[in-house]
Amino acid sequence: GGLGLRSARVPAKPAAQLPAPLAAKQAVSDVMRLPLNKARIIELSEDVRDVMVASSDIVDVKIKTPRQAFLLAKAVGDTNIMFLDRFGNVVMKLELHVQVDIDSLRATLAQIMPGENIMAYAVGDNLFLSGSVRSDSAAASARAVARPFVSDDAKLVNLLKVQAEQQVLLKVRVSEVQKSALKELGVQTSIGSFVLGGLGGSLTTPSTGA
Repeated sequence: GGLGLRSARVPAKPAAQLPAPLAAKQAVSDVMRLPLNKARIIELSEDVRDVMVASSDIVDVKIKTPRQAFLLAKAVGDTNIMFLDRFGNVVMKLELHVQVDIDSLRATLAQIMPGENIMAYAVGDNLFLSGSVRSDSAAASARAVARPFVSDDAKLVNLLKVQAEQQVLLKVRVSEVQKSALKELGVQTSIGSFVLGGLGGSLTTPSTGA
């Protein structure tokens, strides 16, 4: 018989797979609060080549090493940052909130004016001072300490109350009540001052009418 030939099927090569770095992966997402004019170093889980910042007016971002970035807060506000690897994949998403450095202000007020009851709050780029102080000069000092933490005077709202003013109002009110009570008793007197709740003074001895 003739020489029979059989055809052999060449096995197909397996389909090329995408390199691991191009495979879909879940980017790390995080939220950070950063005080104004403060810096922070970010540690990244993978090598990063590029960075995208939504608002460079709020934060300055520098890549120090492939796995380390440097953030500097420049203005109050919110923005987001994306760190990309060499394939363009997002390694990390960062939601950044830059705020007035309220913790530093509170610490400074407590150190410089320890005897005063001063509270500080930040709302956006506005700063509020509330509570009570013992004198007008103390209120002015608190405002002077807080002023560098805002961009202009209009953003600093001073709601501090001076205790001396409250004491004067209380003294007048109590004096009126004392006079009214004595008149009801048929007593004629003149009240100069008194002692009440730590407010010093003296009350003249009443004399009854004939």
